[in-house]
Amino acid sequence: MLTDYKQFQFRHRNKCVKTQTSDLTYEGTIAGAHETQSNKGKCRGEAKLVGTGAYDVKAQRLLSLVWVFVGTFRGPPPSDKVARPYSGVVEWRCERVKRKSPQDNDNLRDFSIAR
Repeated sequence: MLTDYKQFQFRHRNKCVKTQTSDLTYEGTIAGAHETQSNKGKCRGEAKLVGTGAYDVKAQRLLSLVWVFVGTFRGPPPSDKVARPYSGVVEWRCERVKRKSPQDNDNLRDFSIAR
């Protein structure tokens, strides 16, 4: 199987530093093509990425991140005429979070996708 990444742009920046923790924001784009297992052509996709994370400045380690992808997918011919929408989420934490209650949202971050 062959995957060609045609485009990949990725940026992150420190949103603000509070004591030991730096809030990070991420944004980027990715586009690529993949030869199908049946060898009947390539499927293609592209997506925008936005996200947020937390970095421990003193320990020099990433504490958490969340990325949200929104994009389009085209199957191999003859199914490549219409781009189909798709989305995905990546969530990662360095350590398991112990919440006081299910309503405890202290660890959630707000972000939005610019269209």
